[in-house]
Amino acid sequence: MSAQTHDKLAELGPLRLGKDTAGRVSILSLGAGALGLILTVGAMLSEELRDQALHSYLVAFLFVATLAVGSLFFVMLQHLVGAVWSVTVRRVAEIAASTLPLLALLFVPIAFQVGHLYPWAGHAAHEPLVEAKAGYLNTPFFLVRAVLYLLLWGGLGWFYYSRSVQLDASGDPLLLLRLRRLSAPAILLWAIAVTFAGFDWIMSLAPEWYSTIFGVYVFAGTMTSTLSMLVLMAVLLARQGLLREAITTEHYHDLGKLMFGFVVFWTYIAYSQFMLIWYSNIPEETRWFADRWVGSWASLSVLLIFLQFVIPFFGLLSRNAKRSPVILPVMAGILLVGHLVDLHWLVMPQLHRHGVSLHWLDVTALVGTCGLFVGVVARRMSQVPLLPVQDPFLPASLEFENA
Repeated sequence: MSAQTHDKLAELGPLRLGKDTAGRVSILSLGAGALGLILTVGAMLSEELRDQALHSYLVAFLFVATLAVGSLFFVMLQHLVGAVWSVTVRRVAEIAASTLPLLALLFVPIAFQVGHLYPWAGHAAHEPLVEAKAGYLNTPFFLVRAVLYLLLWGGLGWFYYSRSVQLDASGDPLLLLRLRRLSAPAILLWAIAVTFAGFDWIMSLAPEWYSTIFGVYVFAGTMTSTLSMLVLMAVLLARQGLLREAITTEHYHDLGKLMFGFVVFWTYIAYSQFMLIWYSNIPEETRWFADRWVGSWASLSVLLIFLQFVIPFFGLLSRNAKRSPVILPVMAGILLVGHLVDLHWLVMPQLHRHGVSLHWLDVTALVGTCGLFVGVVARRMSQVPLLPVQDPFLPASLEFENA
């Protein structure tokens, strides 16, 4: 470790988000979140607004869930491969992943409204193609699977976060070794859970339709949005005078490379799914895409291609763009918006078949779920150091430079 790095470590110390700043952000976010959830859940009790409220809430829930679940994958992946460059970024992702137990609370409105949200549990239950899947698509089994997903993610998210914080106090390198050994089986279980959650929570909205690649599509979108969130969180913390010396241009460059890679991966999976289904021309499969190519849904489909591929692909193509303090956050913001549009595109055509129909409940549901997520993250950032101060690879991460 160089003398310069030693001085930087001493200067950084156990950085935390200021209690005043964290308190203001947390109170405002949690207050807005509570209000948004009250309005949205209250609308679910109205027969007139129930269907809109449920679909709006599902989009918002999935948006927050993918960010938290993707953060967990990022943390586990860094431990699995023994990455050094990401040590200064990892705590931010650990804090985001530590909110995963919150998903169990946010899932409650969906659990109580399965029959109104999913056709296989309601009006479409006796259609031949749906009835043939009744052994899998039934409410008790659906809820059991959901509990398993939420327990797995919540347990892993809290385990990785708590052990990392424990390392700050003890400095025991064996903790890192245990986390690395756990990562391989944990990622395997994570992948299975994400795949089946994608089937259950999104694909089963159209129970006649199926795609064996859909779980990978969900994973790709999860990671483009998660990496974008990490970039924006790092930029916001830097503007508060935090992590500016720890998360440098070199780290943003690597985050940009991962973002670019997952943009290409998402595009490849999205095109593969579309092309194979369209080419096979099986009615119960092609109808799903046909529903998204009518009226204003066709315009939204084109917009999605630009938000999730065209703009970020060319925007992140060059080395300079990945290292730019302006271009990289802009691309991250576009990808986050694109991910939200993607989820809306996946869910809402089941409710509004003839075209896009935005509703005030789309806003209240998003404010509700995101408000709780941001509020918990802000509070946690004031409670623990924003860097794993006892991680033996922290000095090397501070000195990291791209070749």
